[in-house]
Amino acid sequence: MKKPRKLQPGEVANFETLRAAFANGDCCLIRGRELATGKEVGLICAGIKQPDGGCEFVPLAVQFTGNPYEDYSIDDDQGTGEGAATRPGRDRGSDQSG
Repeated sequence: MKKPRKLQPGEVANFETLRAAFANGDCCLIRGRELATGKEVGLICAGIKQPDGGCEFVPLAVQFTGNPYEDYSIDDDQGTGEGAATRPGRDRGSDQSG
């Protein structure tokens, strides 16, 4: 059986950015468009306030369009010895709650 790969540092960093955006109230759901297909998608974005009063949206995740339980599986071993329930912020010994 092939050993599952660990989450990449960029994936963990993206998650931490998303978590911080939610904690700070700077997260939003907006309609976007997939460039390759033109298909409309729901984007979860961090809103970064600009000095001129505007806002820059940084896409961090795409909402599922189908049933994620039918389209994806979660590896039982995330390389932590704790199984699939392990959350990225806790893999490094973090004692943050939430």
